[in-house]
Amino acid sequence: MYRASMLSTAVSTATLACALSVTAPASASMAASPVPTGTRVITTSETFTVPLGVEGIQVRAWGAGGGGGGGGTGNTPGFDRCTGGGGGGGGMVEGNVTVLPGQRITVTVGQGGTGGSLGVSGGTGGNSTITTPGGTTLLSADGGNGGGKTGELGGAGGSGTTTPDTALGGGGFVRAGRTGSSGTCVGFDRPTVPSSRGGGTVDEGSINPTESRGTGGSGGNLDPDPHPGQAGNPGLIILRW
Repeated sequence: MYRASMLSTAVSTATLACALSVTAPASASMAASPVPTGTRVITTSETFTVPLGVEGIQVRAWGAGGGGGGGGTGNTPGFDRCTGGGGGGGGMVEGNVTVLPGQRITVTVGQGGTGGSLGVSGGTGGNSTITTPGGTTLLSADGGNGGGKTGELGGAGGSGTTTPDTALGGGGFVRAGRTGSSGTCVGFDRPTVPSSRGGGTVDEGSINPTESRGTGGSGGNLDPDPHPGQAGNPGLIILRW
């Protein structure tokens, strides 16, 4: 009986040790690596490498502002001198893009449109985009249009395109930039006329951390001679994962 009891105890001890050796690694394997999170504010174009463990990125982008139109000489008697129209604000876009860990995506920040010289309209602002290595544009915030020359209308705000629905959620939204102010023509009895204001962007100062980003350039002013328009401001892209 004593030997049988000792044998039974030895078998039970061995069985317990075996169970512990099997279940301990299984418990340790349940711990999963946390998904990294971060934010990147991009003010100049670059190639962005997706962090390891990241498969989706939220993008918020602003196109560049259009350039202000140049002032000039009017064609209507008594309204001989004119300011240029203000450039339009860049469009604002938000969307979720699906990516691969380690993938290198092209992030292009639009450059502001050129200011018009005397009697010349302003240039259109550049688009801010996210592009895959294969050249597919996933999202685009379009630049604002340039302001008209010599008393003409201000430039229209830019629009854009966003992503469709993804596993990350709904496909985002597009908000057009604001239109620039129109130019003004006056007679010589008004020696000084301020610039026509460029159009602003949506969510200035709240989501957009730099208020001037994406805004249109001012049209050329009078003091008393006409002046060229000002360049639009560059766009902006914010990535969150």
